[in-house]
Amino acid sequence: MRSPVLTPTHCRFDEHSIDTPHNRVLKAAANRLVRLPGIGVQNRNTLRHLLMWFGEVGDHPPAPRAVLRRGFTRLDAYYEPAVRLACMILDGASLDHGLGDVTANTFLIDMNRAFEAFLEVRLASSLRCTLTVRGQVATHLDADRQVRMKPDLLFLRNETAAYVGDAKYKVTSDITGVDSDLYQLLAYTTALGLSEGVLIYAQSDEAVTPAAVQVSKAGKRLQIRRIDLRGNPATIRRAVEELSSWIASRVAIGANP
Repeated sequence: MRSPVLTPTHCRFDEHSIDTPHNRVLKAAANRLVRLPGIGVQNRNTLRHLLMWFGEVGDHPPAPRAVLRRGFTRLDAYYEPAVRLACMILDGASLDHGLGDVTANTFLIDMNRAFEAFLEVRLASSLRCTLTVRGQVATHLDADRQVRMKPDLLFLRNETAAYVGDAKYKVTSDITGVDSDLYQLLAYTTALGLSEGVLIYAQSDEAVTPAAVQVSKAGKRLQIRRIDLRGNPATIRRAVEELSSWIASRVAIGANP
């Protein structure tokens, strides 16, 4: 019996590798974020943990636009949101809208939290030789420790609360727009045993709200300060430095003995 003739057949296949354009873009974006000032210890540690999984991925990513032009298939469609976000990070870009049947994955920014974090980082830097600044420190209003509260900004001197602040990303033109904020700050000063605290608004000095409110029969003085975010970075930086100097002076004169 004659043996069958085996005819060689040309074939092509992709060898499995994690060193793909998508993974290179993701790795590059993570590396950029991990070096970003003010990203926070927890976020930085999370990024470093993720980067451990990219050890075999190359360090030189392709151009983000080239990756997006390449498109996505049903096999890598689950990568698309992460890859598009990574490309935005590498391009330093943001999403825009327009006419057409185009879909995009977006993200929202909590401007209240962003303003609070901005103040925490900047004030901590300006006051590093005078006061310690901490954000969202948990405390309690009541003696039974059942009513929790987290002041936006707590200023410590020798690990003891010396001043308290509350950041508000909103515009208000009269006292009726800040009454609930004053009640909140009053609760913070009461719980922490402080005689004074400050509300910090992201608006100009054109507002007609008072500079301070003396709470009758409570012995509390609630200050109101503003940071105008309409200027350039240098102007905003100077405004925060002036605010930090003002807070340090209030602590120095014994506003909260």
